[in-house]
Amino acid sequence: MGVSISGAPQERIKGCLGYDRRMGSENAVSSAASTEAPVRAYHHGDLRETLMEAALASIAAHGTEKLSLRALAREAGVSPTAPYRHFSSKESLLAAIAEAGYVRLFERFESVVAAAQGDLESRLLAIGMAYLEFALEHPARYELMFGSVLADFSGYASLQEA
Repeated sequence: MGVSISGAPQERIKGCLGYDRRMGSENAVSSAASTEAPVRAYHHGDLRETLMEAALASIAAHGTEKLSLRALAREAGVSPTAPYRHFSSKESLLAAIAEAGYVRLFERFESVVAAAQGDLESRLLAIGMAYLEFALEHPARYELMFGSVLADFSGYASLQEA
């Protein structure tokens, strides 16, 4: 699944190459900028995943009501607006966490069914045990998936598909 990042790609590339917008030139270091701190291009790594994991930890500690994208940004060491490059709202972050949970749970189901020996009954028992183990291992994610926090999935097509 690709992530769309808003903003002109040319500007991000120029920022990485040292393009000086104030001087209107492509000088890596201008005389006016040499005394100022260099402007660094945005780069975090996998901010989307970092925010999702930090959100899960915050939810486990404080619940969904106190979850804040700004606080998550602060914890990740990025600007307060950086999370909005990946999530349009707190609810879309929660939906992404739930979606990832459904994918993980389904993968676990596939794994236990493939490993189960025997008849249909033993495979169903393996699926049931995998479901319970998932709920116990990932209570915050499980609550997002099956609780009432995200009661309406209609605004999230990928969550409906998961």
